[in-house]
Amino acid sequence: MPDTPTEEKRTEPETNFELTPIFVRVHTRVTNEKARKDGDRKPRDKWANFALVFDCETTTDIRQDLNFLWWRFCELKDGIYVCQQEGLVYADTLEPKAISLIHDFARTQRADVESGCPEQILVQSRTKFVDGGFWQAIQAGAVIVCFNAPFDLSRLALEYREAQSKNTGWSMVLWKRAVGIHQSCRRRRE
Repeated sequence: MPDTPTEEKRTEPETNFELTPIFVRVHTRVTNEKARKDGDRKPRDKWANFALVFDCETTTDIRQDLNFLWWRFCELKDGIYVCQQEGLVYADTLEPKAISLIHDFARTQRADVESGCPEQILVQSRTKFVDGGFWQAIQAGAVIVCFNAPFDLSRLALEYREAQSKNTGWSMVLWKRAVGIHQSCRRRRE
């Protein structure tokens, strides 16, 4: 071994970036596909009218619990999803100091939304988000878009259980109570 340390050559990263859209987990449909035999169902629109897009940031330990997530609620206008509202969601168990930092950030920034939409970044707990914006997006028929859907959705879950259907795996539990809007959903299924 040499007595003096050798200097490593550092190279600057290349700055010639070409922006390329990436589409992951897309569902394709054949253009001239015939209707199914199981009924005269109306064909679905090609694109959902609304999209809820979010990404989670987690702890760095093995559990990777939710710290916070950033979401955007978008509406399809002239073939483009336009942001109508943005928000931050913090874990129900996040420390008060971290929650305060999230609120401070939201107070000093403006949402990147369409003109006429709320410019304030909405900040709420995981429970309020799941009971409010997430549930409303589902009710509106919005497509739910995540950067890693199984992982991000599992960060919203309180727990998981074996699925009730035979040999179908497991289900994520987002709500532990059947009150308010969730109670009315139960009544419709009965």
